[in-house]
This record gives sequence, C-alpha cells and structure tokens, in this order.
Amino acid sequence: MFNTNIFHRELREYRTSVLSWTTAICALLFLGMAFFPVLQDENILTQMKAFFENQTMKSLMAAFDADLDSLTNVLGFYVTRTAMFVMLLGSMFSIMLAAKILSREEREKTAEFLLAKPVSRSEIVGSKLMAYLTSLVFLNIVVTGMGFLSLEIFKGDTNYRMANFLAYSLYTFLLMLIFGAIGFFLSTLIKRGRSLNNIVIGIVLASYFLLFISRITPSADFVGYISPFKFVPSGILKMSYGIDGWRMAYFCGISGLLFLLSFFVYRKKDILV
Repeated sequence: MFNTNIFHRELREYRTSVLSWTTAICALLFLGMAFFPVLQDENILTQMKAFFENQTMKSLMAAFDADLDSLTNVLGFYVTRTAMFVMLLGSMFSIMLAAKILSREEREKTAEFLLAKPVSRSEIVGSKLMAYLTSLVFLNIVVTGMGFLSLEIFKGDTNYRMANFLAYSLYTFLLMLIFGAIGFFLSTLIKRGRSLNNIVIGIVLASYFLLFISRITPSADFVGYISPFKFVPSGILKMSYGIDGWRMAYFCGISGLLFLLSFFVYRKKDILV
C-alpha cells in the first residue's frame, strides 16, 4: 500500500507550502516568547496582580486558561499565550493539507494519468497519507525545536520541566493529526474535487470556539467535549503533568479510524477524470 514515486511526487508538490507554514509558525512562536521578559518587570507584575483581582477579568482570562502563575512562568507563558497560535495554525495547516492532498488529482483533472499507472487505489491513498504524515512530523519537529530554543533564550531566572514541555508538544502533534484525519476523510466524500478550504478552516475555528464557550460558561462545560482541543490537558505547571493513556487512545483511535475509513471509501469512489 505504498508507492515511492507518488510519495516523492506529493512531497515535492507541497514542499513550498510546508516550509512556508513552518517558517510562519516558528516566527510567531519566537516573537511571542520574546514578550516574556517584559513580564518580569516589577511594575508590570503589580499591574497584572491588580488585573487578576478583578473577578470579571479573571473569568475572562480563564477562557484562555490563563492565570498569574502561568503567565509569570516561562513554560506557563509558552502554553498560555504562544502555543495557542501554534495549535490553531498547525491544526489549520494539517487539515488543509490532508483535505487537498488526496483530492488533488480530481481538482486538477489529472486523475486519469495517475489511475492509468499500475498502482492500486490503496497504494495511492497509502502513499499520499505517508507524504502528509511526513510533512506533519517535519513541521512538529521544527516547531518543537524552536519552542525549546525560545524557552532557553527567554527563561531568565525561571525554570521549567522538560518532561512537561515534551508531553505538551506530543499533545500538540496529536491534535494536528486528528484534524488532519478529519480533512483526509472529508476529501473522500466530496465529489468533483471541490475545494474544502473554507469548510475545514471553519471546523478548526468552530472547535476552538466550543472550547472557549465551555471555559467561560461552567454550565456549558459539556459542549467542550465536542472539540478535540478539550482533550489537550491544561495544568502544564503540575508535577503530575504527562501523557494520559485515555487521551492517547482518543486521539490515536479517532485518527486511525478516520484514516482507515478513507481507504475504504476511496477504493469505491467514482473518481472524476
């Protein structure tokens, strides 16, 4: 279920896009972390303490999983302020790439050329899936490296637990993976190679909005469980923070199921040529 020619072809096709997204996310991450030393100023800390004493503001910041302790710790700041953009942008990149990498032949009307080759549809799906996964892993390795570099540069006198950082980075990758699985599966359902960009971006934004609503409205907490964002644990500063088996099962189980369904649906799909 793997063809090296298709695999390398897809990597070449989306190489520029992957590098552009990776560069943009890393730049935002680094620039975001550059603001952390400013918070160490005593005057700023005093203003922040007054800010968090206001109950309304405290409730609002809770929607972003932010409190004074997290914002004044380098790892807490990384997760609260910077990683949000990494997760959102990374999830958008993942779901957009996955949604178009399988449907590209139909969209560009080159499916006849590909299907005329002595390769099975399973090989086509498997090769494109491997190209997508390679791109996603590359982005996450580079972004995680930039995150570590930023923490080391801007941490000042504060310390952080590397295990917590790596666990959070893994959750970030799994979050992107599950959105990619959603995009990959949706691309097998859409006929005539229609662009899914608006739909898949809407899925990511709607998922984050549901998380926001569940945090700001305690009575609507259950709504958050519709969103994959909800299953990335907060509390990054806790000593017990780490990889939970049931969360891994959630992300890997749903992603694996959607990728598997994509194989079955694509094998029976009427391909536009």
